[in-house]
Amino acid sequence: MMEQSGIDDEDLLEAWRQGKLSRRDLYVGVSAPMRQAARRGIRSITSSDPDPHEVDDSVTQAFLELERQEPLEVTSLVGLAIRIALRRGQDSGRRTIREREQMRSMINHLGVTADPQFYDDDVCEAAEREVLLGHALRCMAGLTNEQLDIVQATIMESESLSDWALRAGKSHQSASRQRTRALESLRRCVRSKTSTAGGNDESR
Repeated sequence: MMEQSGIDDEDLLEAWRQGKLSRRDLYVGVSAPMRQAARRGIRSITSSDPDPHEVDDSVTQAFLELERQEPLEVTSLVGLAIRIALRRGQDSGRRTIREREQMRSMINHLGVTADPQFYDDDVCEAAEREVLLGHALRCMAGLTNEQLDIVQATIMESESLSDWALRAGKSHQSASRQRTRALESLRRCVRSKTSTAGGNDESR
């Protein structure tokens, strides 16, 4: 965990301890190893190449955490930055896994399935499931804020419909109708995108 340490790290740390290091210079000094560590942390949890935005978010969180450290208690500035970024990357990876599980739950609830031809092979099945998840995510952007909230809360996060209705100040019947409309809208959208994608594949 101490890669990048040495004379450069020592000079950086000494300047930081003396208050001679600007925020920008601190970031320039640690951002590259932090980015590598964040990517490694995300990949260790998801077993896939991380989204660049997730890496950026992890590095930002890690840098803010690094700034809060007491310089006199740090023995390797870059080494500490790497450790923090690795942990924040792992946190991001865990969030990604939870979000994928929630989206799979919603896909199952929608009852939308992929083309049966994909099910001959487990790898192809998994790939097609990811395609469906991508369609669902894009379709969710077309929901109203309240529709999005009820789907996320009662389908993806397991909040009861009664609790959601109470929180939103609606009757259970009204909440049920709203969720039904939201899910039907998602079904139509996902099926449309799946059908369009299949047609594009056939036309190639």
